[in-house]
Amino acid sequence: MVITLVNNKIAYIVSEQLKDDASKDIATLRKELLSPESKEKMIKDVSHFPVKTFISENDRPEKLCTLGDLFEATEPETTARVLLEEKMFETWHYGRTVLLGDAVHKMHLSSGQGCVNAMEDAVVLTNCLYEIADGKEPVTPERIAEAFKDYREQRYSHAMYQVQDANLRSKVSGGHKWSEKLLRWVILRLPKWIMLKM
Repeated sequence: MVITLVNNKIAYIVSEQLKDDASKDIATLRKELLSPESKEKMIKDVSHFPVKTFISENDRPEKLCTLGDLFEATEPETTARVLLEEKMFETWHYGRTVLLGDAVHKMHLSSGQGCVNAMEDAVVLTNCLYEIADGKEPVTPERIAEAFKDYREQRYSHAMYQVQDANLRSKVSGGHKWSEKLLRWVILRLPKWIMLKM
């Protein structure tokens, strides 16, 4: 995916979907995939992929280039390879420690909901803590734990829905299984009036 930015700059992301069995040993996988050798191999594997992009305001319509052209024009120290995990944790708090945002519910970035959900978490958590700081009773570890429990109860089902929705969106946009390809084929051919109702 290539995104045009201001000042004649672009940002891009290259995604690689791993096989289902690849996530069995996440520690080994993380070490292998985040090595410099793995990054170089991925760059070589996808350098020939065509990309449509605006190189400058004068280059309209879009100019066709390859990912290799983008890699060559990018300073190596500004690139990174990261693992995008989708996960929903059951434990959101312990004692006086509480998690929010991606620390507790990681969503695929294709949904555009990660940041929004983190902000919603912060608002709900703030309100829960504000309620126990009413001055009527002292703030005790038990009351803090109750506020954290209330926060999780208010946010869990919505966050779970968003994680599942993001997972579906990532499968539709880039899934490799035959069922995901079929789903993508059907969705991309739906009439506009149906798409507007979704």
